[in-house]
Amino acid sequence: MAEALIDGIGSGYFAKVNSLNRLAVESDEATYKQVMAYNANGMVEYIGKAEPNSGIAGSIWQIQKLTYNSNMGVTNIDFASGTNNFMNIWSGATINYTTYPYN
Repeated sequence: MAEALIDGIGSGYFAKVNSLNRLAVESDEATYKQVMAYNANGMVEYIGKAEPNSGIAGSIWQIQKLTYNSNMGVTNIDFASGTNNFMNIWSGATINYTTYPYN
């Protein structure tokens, strides 16, 4: 099976051409450990991703914050510290996912 990088499908996704010459787009999201924190309405507000078996106190997390409108639709997904790098702490002694600036 051949792999190809296709512009416009986004980071974390890749395309494969199968034996029938059909293009399949897949995600590598399943390779990450994911943790979530919920708001008072029971909606996911924060998503943290890191390598499997990662501790929550290491500076190895990519953290996203979801913002909702009044109809509970997601309007924004922002990154902690304004970056999608894996460099944030999910939960530590003096900092956690709620203390970062998001943009």
